[in-house]
Amino acid sequence: MKILLLTLFLITPLSLFAKDGLRVTYISPDPIDTENEFWKNTTKQVMKAAKDLGIELEVLYTQSHYSYYTSMIDKVSKRPKETLPQYLLILPIKSTARNTLEKLEKVGVKTVFINAEVNENERESIGWPRQKYKNWIGEFYPDDYQAGRLVVSEVAKKCRKGSDVVAINGTHISNASLIREKSFEETSKELNLNLKQSFYGNWKKEKVGRMLPYIEGRYPNICGFFVSSDFMAEAILNSRLKKYQVCSIDWTKNGLQNVKDKKQLCTVGGHFLEPAFALVATFDYHHGYDFKNDFGLTYKSHFYIANQSNAKEILEKFIENKKPLNFKNYSKVFNKKIKKYNFNILKNYE
Repeated sequence: MKILLLTLFLITPLSLFAKDGLRVTYISPDPIDTENEFWKNTTKQVMKAAKDLGIELEVLYTQSHYSYYTSMIDKVSKRPKETLPQYLLILPIKSTARNTLEKLEKVGVKTVFINAEVNENERESIGWPRQKYKNWIGEFYPDDYQAGRLVVSEVAKKCRKGSDVVAINGTHISNASLIREKSFEETSKELNLNLKQSFYGNWKKEKVGRMLPYIEGRYPNICGFFVSSDFMAEAILNSRLKKYQVCSIDWTKNGLQNVKDKKQLCTVGGHFLEPAFALVATFDYHHGYDFKNDFGLTYKSHFYIANQSNAKEILEKFIENKKPLNFKNYSKVFNKKIKKYNFNILKNYE
């Protein structure tokens, strides 16, 4: 499969810092025409933050597989010096983080990891930001274990103790997926739910749809499903046998609409804003406001529950962008009075 490459430059000529020519590259793990709304929403917010802050942003799209993603990073690292970005926002792909950081360290590109936590084995190898690799300046990732707990806890409110439940996870190479899988399992035991089996849906709705008849045939007494993405959950909602208690992760437009329409129990999300806030912190770092002196070198974002009482509000405010965020409001460069970052703007949904 050929890599789809699209480069977008968002420049605000009248920006206070346009003369700096701050160049940032953000690599999406999905293609531009992806059906996965999470990455559409996430990339849209990164682009909005760049526009608000006057950053020259390059967005590169890949083809939903780790090999294409790491290949794109390699292509960027081999560019002539004058076309290298100053900063790179990327996901830490399992088993490749060390090699990635070594490449980028050599060419002098400052790197920020986003969206996923480095796994334990690689943590032993690469350490923490600014230790072994000085150009790895920080990491931002969501609390995927907490996300799993929220999902299971909501399903447990609707399924009696001892009820059969099933988990649908992403892939075995995604650390976020593995952490959610662990959380599904451990929280199920804690809340006395009978987790029959965990399956990998590879983040694909179609694959889950093909697996569903087999799952239902094997486990005819299922009460609920824990699903690692709203997109995969859509397949379960189409079941011809029964309506299940389904809670998933991501806060996609379809996911929130399904909750609003009472087709599924809940969706857990908010982490789609995290890479945009990582860009805000990177922008401030470039201008002398080091986030190390605020929250440190690691920022772990929280998840929040969207249920039938608040799904409409969340959908309109954060996904349909009826009141879009102005990311200047969260930057210390533009707001000298800010003493501590307030990226936790969703705390009212706890």
